[in-house]
Amino acid sequence: MSAFGKVSLKHMERKKIQSETGIMNWKQDLITLSEELPRLHKNLFFRRNEWDMKEEILELEKEIPYLTDDEILAAFTRWVASVGDSHTKIHGKRERIFPLAFYWFEEGIYVTHTSPEYSYLQYGQLEGVGGESITSVIERLRPLISYENEYLFQEELPRLLNSPQILHGVKLASQCGEITYQMKTGEGKRIDAVVTQCTDGIEAFYEVGPIGMGGSKYAKNNSIPYWFEYMESHKILYFQYNQCVEDSAFPHELLMQELLFILNEKQVEKFVIDLRYNQGGSSYLLKPFLDKIPNLKALKRFQKLYAIMGRATFSSAFLHLIWLKMEKAILLGQPSGSKPNFYGELGFFELANSRLMVSYSTRFFHFFKKDKVTLMPDYLFPTTFADYLANHDPVMDFILRQ
Repeated sequence: MSAFGKVSLKHMERKKIQSETGIMNWKQDLITLSEELPRLHKNLFFRRNEWDMKEEILELEKEIPYLTDDEILAAFTRWVASVGDSHTKIHGKRERIFPLAFYWFEEGIYVTHTSPEYSYLQYGQLEGVGGESITSVIERLRPLISYENEYLFQEELPRLLNSPQILHGVKLASQCGEITYQMKTGEGKRIDAVVTQCTDGIEAFYEVGPIGMGGSKYAKNNSIPYWFEYMESHKILYFQYNQCVEDSAFPHELLMQELLFILNEKQVEKFVIDLRYNQGGSSYLLKPFLDKIPNLKALKRFQKLYAIMGRATFSSAFLHLIWLKMEKAILLGQPSGSKPNFYGELGFFELANSRLMVSYSTRFFHFFKKDKVTLMPDYLFPTTFADYLANHDPVMDFILRQ
């Protein structure tokens, strides 16, 4: 089967869905995608056969007149994801959403946040979508996700479960703008929940990690680019680095000054750097501070160095994690969503008519002689729904007890 699924060749028996303008615009975007991505990517065909991918482009070009916009978006997304590079993907427009946030815990996929009208679904477990079982839904969406291991796949899949365009494009929603979820509520009742899309406040449903009312204090602040806390009674400096971006209200230069002040002037036995919610950005922003860690360690400004990692630890954040591992940091949490040897350092281009953004890798990072699927922590801590409801962070509890 191709990256687009089964394609009928009986075009003459089918009614065109797209207007002539729509056909022309989508075909122009398809040409741009098929020409620019191989030209710009470091090594686009490292996994798939070039001619197979070109053949799929020709198939999709024939299909465009008979597909909805959402089906075309799904097909574009599927083709790019088939490259097998986690950084190379289609970035859909965030204009509407089904107002539920999902997270894949050890026990299953749960709703962690809702808009007020769907609050009765909060903490419910997702058992199906559009009448299909959750197992079937997962496999239906799998080809649309750019991932290199199952850990990143589990991190990324929930972001498609509230996408009106994608769910309609893969025929899990019979009409755009409305979806039926099969849910097991927090009270144990099984229901079919009909949810309508919204256009307001949608960014709240795109945050990394389990969001909502549950979760420890360490999870509740994960939308802030970075923050720290000196836990005097435990002699711990806890530093959560969630995005490799500059916060204009608290620039990295000031961040570094304040961290260094605590390390030099306070009693610090344990220095904890939490990267579990960090999906990357610019690796150069934190580098001046990380470069000082060997000297700080030599001066005994702290006794133990910990790095917390997770499925979302990716791209530039993963580069920081590798560096910390080289500095003998103790790694805790979940396996990384990034492979130790990976394509990265992003570039972008836009498809002129659909305004879709396409990201691609411009460099290959090679850290290990033997290619590994993931970087495993020294101490493994699954993310469970039970811990989330109990506001319990087993990783930090472990560090506090050491």
